[in-house]
Amino acid sequence: MSTPRILPEIIEVIVDQIGDFEQDTVKACSLISTAFVGPSQRRLFHYLHLRDTEAMPKFECDGNVISPDRARDFFASSPHLASYVRELAISIPSRRIQNRFRGLSIGRFSEHEPKEDLYIAFQTVLPAFTRVKQLTLSGPHDCSWTSLPEPFTSAVYAVLGLPTLGRLRVFGLTIPASLITVISASVRELSLSSTTTVELGDPTRALTPGPGPRILSPFGLSSSMIALSACGALPHVRELSIGRSESWTDICKLLQAHTWTLTHFHCDLTAIASRDRLSTFFSLPHMHALRVLELRTTADLEESEYGQPRLTTARASLDSRFASLISELPSKTPVLERAIFRVDLLALETEVVWVPGAIPQIPEVEEEEERRSRLKDVHWYLHSLESDEHRGRRKFDAFVPFIQEQMSIRSDLGMITFWHLLGGKLVEKRIVES
Repeated sequence: MSTPRILPEIIEVIVDQIGDFEQDTVKACSLISTAFVGPSQRRLFHYLHLRDTEAMPKFECDGNVISPDRARDFFASSPHLASYVRELAISIPSRRIQNRFRGLSIGRFSEHEPKEDLYIAFQTVLPAFTRVKQLTLSGPHDCSWTSLPEPFTSAVYAVLGLPTLGRLRVFGLTIPASLITVISASVRELSLSSTTTVELGDPTRALTPGPGPRILSPFGLSSSMIALSACGALPHVRELSIGRSESWTDICKLLQAHTWTLTHFHCDLTAIASRDRLSTFFSLPHMHALRVLELRTTADLEESEYGQPRLTTARASLDSRFASLISELPSKTPVLERAIFRVDLLALETEVVWVPGAIPQIPEVEEEEERRSRLKDVHWYLHSLESDEHRGRRKFDAFVPFIQEQMSIRSDLGMITFWHLLGGKLVEKRIVES
């Protein structure tokens, strides 16, 4: 009697689940049977990081880190494995990498001059990766794209031109603005963090244009990104995701530059609320194409005075600037279809009473704009940091009527969906009429 075979789809799921936690176990799975070899190899080589390991040795917390010369030799003997790489990270060395750990008595962290054959190894191995979906380019600020060897940059251009490439992340490099312009037209998602841009004329390579990128800025906005948008170097941006920015003025500059093309906007206002205490009102530019909006903030809490006993019941309210943005939506976002508002409540081991804040009056909406309204979904998420589930539910029970009374925005059907996340876990969904 033959042993029943496991379906390939089930093997893929098993390997993917294991690979999220233990790479060594995935390697062991490849030895179980030939049916596990392919799925295990695809999982092991899904992500690869090419880095000069002499300048920066590999740590335990690093993922699949390999030096370019070792990668060149490895994939030369097993070229099919390179086709499994979907997420490729390239750490570009500068001509001289300074010792960032000078205070440590570790000889391997001394000043290191990248050898020319290091770039040769990079440019030799990069053509092997033909199915990359996400590319990450990183390097020090003194690493200028124009100073790198031309054969090396040509090899990177080849990866940038792959039809499978959809996401590009750039960290800490100095790059011509014209190059960013070309790249942004060929990828769906573009993330620029700590990146310096310089204008050096037309780009030297042409990439296949796409419908316009989604711009991701998880660590706030750089002056370079704002300047790029202001001068039209990032055309046709459709989605914008901003996290931890400390200036609403900078955000507005970016929104204003894409007021006719932006369809999705996600923004974490938490850092602004904590740093910009002088502003009491945030105004939104007129967003002609915005269909999906997601805003996040932290609830304001009344705190105990120093030396006083901790409050058993805290007074919570919405930040006035967050509320002012919401009040403007009917007049500033005429084609908005979906609105998501997330409120973090950081009151630990205490009851909460929601109190009205300084919420501005809603501007008058023209009748023509009223008829164009297509708001189908309004969602409010309360993220409670609470160990007691019953107390967390009481906070949610108080939050729902507070929002109904204080915030007038609602869907065209007059419904609002409330979600309660307790310690990151979804515990309740409630749909109410407004």
